[in-house]
Amino acid sequence: WSAVQKPSSPRYLCCLRDLRGDDLPVLEAFQQEVLRFLGGNYGVDPEAVTIFAHYPSSARYSTLHFHIIFGGTESSQYRKYAKKLERPHQLSRQFPLPHIIERLRRNPDHF
Repeated sequence: WSAVQKPSSPRYLCCLRDLRGDDLPVLEAFQQEVLRFLGGNYGVDPEAVTIFAHYPSSARYSTLHFHIIFGGTESSQYRKYAKKLERPHQLSRQFPLPHIIERLRRNPDHF
């Protein structure tokens, strides 16, 4: 579906299907560091943070990436971004990082 070749070395994460149990330490450290940074620098409660991967709308140039969204307080300038999580067309494409981590813990070859 794309003539663009996926690099084989170094290991390239094109999409969720490329993740394996070996990636758990990096994923867990990433999640912890994001929550620590937002809590320490902006006072954001970890419960108000959503970290997710998604499949981009263009399959031709796909690279695994994560979005970090936090709402903050009602008057926060970031509140509008948290509303993006509720868009129906986004919901089916979002894969929360805690779920990815849990699936890989249960089955290192899940994806």
